[in-house]
Amino acid sequence: MHPSLRLSNLSSLPLAVRRFAVPASRGSFRDLDRLIRTLDELRDDSIFERCLPVFYTSLDPDKIPTEPPLNKNALMCAFLSVDVLRNVHNTHKATFKDLWPRLWAWLVFFDTHPELLPEYDRIPMCLELAELIRKLSVDDETKECIWKTSHVRGMVSQAWMLIVKSKDGRSRAFPDFCEVISDMTVSTAVWHLDEILDDADGIQGLVGLLIQSILSLLNTSEISIAPQNINPLRAVLGFLRSLGNKRILSPALQALQAIPIITAVANASLKPTTRDNPYLRQDLFFLCMDALEDMFSSPRAIEVSIGSGLVRCILYGSILPDNRDAHGRDAFIKILKDRLPAATIYRSVLAAIRSELSSYKHITDSYSFKQWSMYDDWVVLERLARDRISLLNQLEAGELSLLRACYNTECGAILEKSKLKRCSLCRHVWYCSVECQRADWRRDNHRGSCRSIILFDILNRDLAHHDLSFMRALLHRDVTERTTSVMFHDSVILANAVDPFVTVCDYTKGVLNITLRDMKTARGEDRWKQVNWDEYTARAARSGGKMELHMLIMPNEGGDERRVLFPQWSNRPAFHDWVLRCLQREGSNFNGEEEYLEQLVKDIVMVH
Repeated sequence: MHPSLRLSNLSSLPLAVRRFAVPASRGSFRDLDRLIRTLDELRDDSIFERCLPVFYTSLDPDKIPTEPPLNKNALMCAFLSVDVLRNVHNTHKATFKDLWPRLWAWLVFFDTHPELLPEYDRIPMCLELAELIRKLSVDDETKECIWKTSHVRGMVSQAWMLIVKSKDGRSRAFPDFCEVISDMTVSTAVWHLDEILDDADGIQGLVGLLIQSILSLLNTSEISIAPQNINPLRAVLGFLRSLGNKRILSPALQALQAIPIITAVANASLKPTTRDNPYLRQDLFFLCMDALEDMFSSPRAIEVSIGSGLVRCILYGSILPDNRDAHGRDAFIKILKDRLPAATIYRSVLAAIRSELSSYKHITDSYSFKQWSMYDDWVVLERLARDRISLLNQLEAGELSLLRACYNTECGAILEKSKLKRCSLCRHVWYCSVECQRADWRRDNHRGSCRSIILFDILNRDLAHHDLSFMRALLHRDVTERTTSVMFHDSVILANAVDPFVTVCDYTKGVLNITLRDMKTARGEDRWKQVNWDEYTARAARSGGKMELHMLIMPNEGGDERRVLFPQWSNRPAFHDWVLRCLQREGSNFNGEEEYLEQLVKDIVMVH
């Protein structure tokens, strides 16, 4: 016990105070009430400090009733002591570590039995707790003890919900309450998050609370942030960062429309005023980037964010000086160098970028912008986006030939899409005539795989048709242009391979990386069984080299990779057949073959 909390200190009090303090320390509610009134009149901090033993004694956990009859004097004394200590001064912080366990014990009791509180002052105990935590946290040791206490996060979450959802004066106290939120970090201990979720009505309730909090601090009509709301927003977004658990939180944040809101906060943080600290706004900006990067494994999230001003954030954020938040800075760089380039494989994302690029040309062409360290990274992104936008424009204008191949391996005719019909069940297999369809069905080629194709189609149903059509066109262009160099960057293929090769086109980093894999390796890397390998392998084997397996890898939600296989049909054996012949001849040497391969690719009609 701290010396200031010893009852012997009461002897030094003035008589006018001591006459109430001594009987109050023995459990007299009337005298405690008079003592508090006297202290209010005197407003003497040194006398208040010498009266702390009275409140400390009144909060003795042994006085908490466990069964009837109730000691009403003890209950009222404890209630008054809790109320008084909300206004404890920082000069008494040496006593906070001893006061906290007693305050917590009584707060939990009153929270469990609110009917025992006086009718005139039935303030929810979670609000009392929040105010006490704010006061007591000035002492670091006490703050550490507070957040080690079981269920304290749950009660703080209750207070948070009451304040944010209230329509009375409580909502005006939210900026102060954010000081408590900023300290309520969630460590790797599972029970920390579980406490919060239990009292916030689950993950959806917690995310809803975060969004409501952000909106209450953002001027949505002007998309601006008042200087006094910068720190509260930093507290809320800092708490979001501390939660971790991206796989759980990110889907909930996306579902409740957090992406446009957080993007708006990032944009607003880039509008400093003369009255606030620009470094705090930078901290807020990078906290927003950190929150967004966690959700950007989804292309839909990136598309929504671009529509809400992400490109502006990238351009203006790239010229900000380095700040203290290295974590947020890394997230910003990852968005610029990895997330956005990788997302340009989606037609919907490209369309969103296309409408934004022209709006900021005056910035990207300026001399000052070209001097910043991230200019080269922006140039890489812009060139990649413009290249794929050009392809998208050709696709939308109908300038690209829409060819398909007959899936009957004995035919394999390559014709315009309009001249072929597809299977009415799976809607994925095309035939040039009824005879080819029947022949393929009779040989049990398609009859045995039609249903499995439908099942794998369900796995990719979240991929929009227009995205898949653009990916097919992009893959066809890139593979056709880079066929002559792909083999000379790969050392995995074995000369004695029995199964068809797989051309792996990796777009996860934005820029295409093409390698050839043997079938066993490619299938082994598909941990989530995203590709219908049996169907495609059997068809490729029967095609006599006319069908090659080209697998596209792209980013997937949750940070994983997603695989989609687009078979390439040719009017005669093509690249894979040539590779196999080179590997099987003596020396497995490719020297002098580049010109032949270029001519081979030029003369063959290929379609994905």
